[in-house]
Amino acid sequence: MILRNGTIRTLDPSLPSVTSLWIAGERIAGGVGVHETALPSPDTVDLGGRCVLPGFTDSHVHFPTWALARHDVGLHGCDSLAEALDRVREAPQRGSWLRGQGWRDADWPDGPPTRQALDEVVSDRPAMLISKDYHALWVNSAALALAGITAAVINFFTESQALTATLAAIGAVLTFAIAIVIAAGAIAQGEVNSRSVAGAICVYVLLGMMFLSIYGLLATVGNTPFFAQGTDGTRALRFYFSFVTLATLGYGDYTPKGNLGHSLAVLEALIGQLYLVTVVAVVVTRLGRPVQRLGKLGKELENDGPNT
Repeated sequence: MILRNGTIRTLDPSLPSVTSLWIAGERIAGGVGVHETALPSPDTVDLGGRCVLPGFTDSHVHFPTWALARHDVGLHGCDSLAEALDRVREAPQRGSWLRGQGWRDADWPDGPPTRQALDEVVSDRPAMLISKDYHALWVNSAALALAGITAAVINFFTESQALTATLAAIGAVLTFAIAIVIAAGAIAQGEVNSRSVAGAICVYVLLGMMFLSIYGLLATVGNTPFFAQGTDGTRALRFYFSFVTLATLGYGDYTPKGNLGHSLAVLEALIGQLYLVTVVAVVVTRLGRPVQRLGKLGKELENDGPNT
């Protein structure tokens, strides 16, 4: 194969770059001269000026981790949760902790790793199983207890309405703040261009996202369902409701329940309508300025005509 018509970085100080490269099988055969390019080849790639770099390959070992892993339960290659649990169950006891590593649950057909499943095979001592990418830990209840992570803490992060409401409030504040920053940048452009148009679109979308967070907050803290149809709605449903309302297309298939929900929906519709009208007015005004200047210039030329 010959790669040609590009910038090929060789990382060789004596010849930093070439425009063509000859590849023979799995090896780099070298640079290409006039003779080689004249040869018939079924595999010639025109790079079109693109850059080619050598593969970045890194091989290293974290020695303490590698040493500890010699006594861990090996979970590499487990094709299911059941297989991983079988290996844990059959592992010899070494020390007060059971350690393991190498599991990857992306393709497990029988579910993700859970503390309940791990408790069934090892409940008399803490267990800590490290994922293959070292980004997750699979632990049992004994390990959680030693870490001070009780059932109340777990329920707070998985089922707490207070946490959900707090996150929704933070989301509303952040989207509003980002919208203000982007709007300021679009206004600073001083003209209608790609940046100001993109900024206006982003602000419009962020307004919808802000009300989406507010509706989520109201659905969490409210004592009654948010929608009159008797449901708080999924996030996707509230997303649909928010942007249909913002675009002043009506409420869609769902309507809010209660005075607060009605007021928020009306406020969002008004903001969406005012925003669109304001943006259109600004665009028309700024695009009309060159026409006004031309008209003014034409009148000046007309007035100066008899005197020249």
